[in-house]
Amino acid sequence: MTAEQVRRWKEKHPDAIVVAYINTTAEVKAEVDYCCTSANAVKVIQSLPPDRDILFLPDMFLGLYVQRKTGRRMYLWPGECHVHAGFRSEEVAELLERYPDADLLLHPECGCISQCMLALAEGELPEDRTFVYSTSGMVRHAKESPRKTHLVATEVDILHRMKKEAPQKRFISVREDAICEYMKTITCPRCIAACGTWFTRSPSHPTSPSAPAKPLSGCWKSCDFNPLRPVAKGVSPPLKGKEGE
Repeated sequence: MTAEQVRRWKEKHPDAIVVAYINTTAEVKAEVDYCCTSANAVKVIQSLPPDRDILFLPDMFLGLYVQRKTGRRMYLWPGECHVHAGFRSEEVAELLERYPDADLLLHPECGCISQCMLALAEGELPEDRTFVYSTSGMVRHAKESPRKTHLVATEVDILHRMKKEAPQKRFISVREDAICEYMKTITCPRCIAACGTWFTRSPSHPTSPSAPAKPLSGCWKSCDFNPLRPVAKGVSPPLKGKEGE
């Protein structure tokens, strides 16, 4: 979604409040009133005046989930995450049957979220084993749940973090091909380049120009990248396709 598309949408609904999901560009965010994550989207919408129209962008599945949870009718931009859109309710039901001791963790961006919520309401999915969570909520649930096996419906790389947080558990991806090529473009060298500098002032004198500088070392240790070396343009490998699409 582009900033120009947001402006045109706002022109059609001049009195509406515009809420954008965090996975949007800075240019899009500059055109909206509120920004939310999957973890706080419901609370953000609940906090808005009930007599105002709401434009929610860019993910229609997250919007449908929030609409169902809040009861607020919203105008939804017809966009989707290409990874989450691939999840299907039939696959979910099949895995729940195959793993009767596992619980199911669904991300609200999933293409199957509406069907699964309807199936839950009609008793077709086990209520005690089906959960809709943000990314952070999934990780928290995995650590705290007494169940040993979890079926995970979101981008597959979350399993790496889950296994680190709960190494005694078994995690099964609902779709093993749920891989986001855009997330893979975020690398440590690119984060360093985006920050512009790897030095920060001493916490005791945060604004003093003469305060000793300290390197931010958390990321470079994990990516074998030297923050003391100047970062040149084009330091990271070229992308396939157009960057930022």
